[in-house]
Amino acid sequence: MQTSTTDDRQLRLVLAAGKVIVEQGSGAATLREIARAAGQTTGAIEHHFTGRHELLLRTAELLVDQLWRRVSEHRAEIVDLLEQVLPLDELRRQEAVLWLAFLCGGVSSAEVRSELGRAQSQLRELCQRKPAGATGDLDVDLLLVALNGIRLHALIDPDHFGSDRQLALLQYCLDMAGSAAA
Repeated sequence: MQTSTTDDRQLRLVLAAGKVIVEQGSGAATLREIARAAGQTTGAIEHHFTGRHELLLRTAELLVDQLWRRVSEHRAEIVDLLEQVLPLDELRRQEAVLWLAFLCGGVSSAEVRSELGRAQSQLRELCQRKPAGATGDLDVDLLLVALNGIRLHALIDPDHFGSDRQLALLQYCLDMAGSAAA
């Protein structure tokens, strides 16, 4: 049975892996660099995880769980829920960077892709809470694609796609999905 101390050490290592990926890129996420960022040795990582692959999988799982925990704490209005995945503040920017790193395949595997697929399915479920007037799967797909696109562009060009612009684009897409049926 794992102890709280073991769980704390594992969490520290997972957070360090995410920090390395966000700050230095997925290519820098070596066991040595992650251990350094966590103030641990590579032996500590190998004690808690079977290797880099498992550590990165746990990092992806934490990213997905953290995102959905925050979404579940907000009102049921679709715009409020969808805002939680946009990089509107530093925490969400770091999550988006980490998400993008995993999506780009620099650290992905079948298991990581599966975890991200789980998150994408949950995001699709959020998008199915359509605005008034929205119909069908095309509106859901429009919202999903728009949300991912806004997120990506906010990372690429944060000066142009600041918080106000992201929110305006999200609202525009919600309005478009709602008016497409009209």
